Amino acid sequence: SNDLNFSEILYIIRKRKRILFTVSGLIFTSLFSFTIFLRVFRPVYRGSFSLLISDPMDMQRNRRGMLQGVSMFEELAKNTTYNDIPTLIALLKSESLLKDVAQKHNLKARQLGRLITIKTGGQSGTRAPRYERADGILKVNVLTKKPKKGLALLHSLSDAYLSASLKQRQQRLNDGLEFLNTQQPLLEKKTNDLQREIVE
Repeated sequence: SNDLNFSEILYIIRKRKRILFTVSGLIFTSLFSFTIFLRVFRPVYRGSFSLLISDPMDMQRNRRGMLQGVSMFEELAKNTTYNDIPTLIALLKSESLLKDVAQKHNLKARQLGRLITIKTGGQSGTRAPRYERADGILKVNVLTKKPKKGLALLHSLSDAYLSASLKQRQQRLNDGLEFLNTQQPLLEKKTNDLQREIVE
């Protein structure tokens, strides 16, 4: 018969219970000891800072983050653009952006990227309802084994991110002004044509 006989299994377990408890105790003790060893001799520290990526006082944005009732020219002039958060996170962890910081701290850019985790901010987390999330904030976490080195790394990262943000904003403003300057003659011609039509 291929049927399991539970009474025989229970009998075997009872007969070998001393060995079973001994092995379980050894496994638990070794795992507990290893965890204590790691916490005491090889601790991992986590540091973090937050980045504000959108204006929380901008009432013209709807839930999708797009501007309501604002023309393309006004959006360019005010330098108001929509943030694609997954793309922004990928950019902040990219090797091109982390290269200088990694060099300063004797790390490889890819290695530094693995130490960084970036998530949308807010205390409620991603499982909270949409209205409770702080999607306009990014929280940057860095894991390191040396607290002083980690703190210096955090300062360097925050400076690099702010510098990159200012450069990008300046570039966007310059591009917007250049675009508006190229559109000015066309708009003036269109206005003159419309005025001529009205006069006629």
